[in-house]
Amino acid sequence: MYFWCSKCFRAFSSVEEYPFECYFPDCDAGIYDIKTWESIQEKNPSLPEIPQQGKVYPPQNR
Repeated sequence: MYFWCSKCFRAFSSVEEYPFECYFPDCDAGIYDIKTWESIQEKNPSLPEIPQQGKVYPPQNR
């Protein structure tokens, strides 16, 4: 499953159903900062269906 961090704006994959923290050690985001990629992509159809691990995807349509 893919996720997006609303603090560092990077995408990542996880085998967890819902991660408790951001994948990246330099980010202190917690569970409330993590969004499913599906929910982000739904609101922003121009984003790829499968994100690149570690790529920054700036927020759109906030």
